[in-house]
Amino acid sequence: RPLGLLSLLDEESTFPNGTDLTFANKLKQHLNSNRCFIGERGEAFRVCHYAGE
Repeated sequence: RPLGLLSLLDEESTFPNGTDLTFANKLKQHLNSNRCFIGERGEAFRVCHYAGE
């Protein structure tokens, strides 16, 4: 299955010790090269979804 935001969230939710930080780190690890994903510091990230960006 392709690695995207929702599939990574689904995977992270199966781990009993999963946290917001581990989810954010996993997103940054797998989606960092995607131009629509912007990893911020800590647990924060942004997804560009406006057609003009």
